[in-house]
Amino acid sequence: MYENIKDNNYRILFIDPKGTAYANYKLKADGYSKIFRGKTFNNFKDKKIPSDLIITVDLFFYKISDVSISEGYKEYWIDKDQIKEIF
Repeated sequence: MYENIKDNNYRILFIDPKGTAYANYKLKADGYSKIFRGKTFNNFKDKKIPSDLIITVDLFFYKISDVSISEGYKEYWIDKDQIKEIF
């Protein structure tokens, strides 16, 4: 599972394609921020995980229509033209 990791970095991307229609994006972003934002995870107790592996987690909301986005949350939003940039 870990043999294709580049430079011992593993990036987990959460991409929410629903926009604002189904849930409050601010709550999702705030929850993500409290748990994952700006953090890296390493030194795992599980011996199956390489000791030098570094995991980061990112959140993006996929903008499927024109929506009003509050300041402080714009960094999480991408549109179809930006999707390739995050990979």
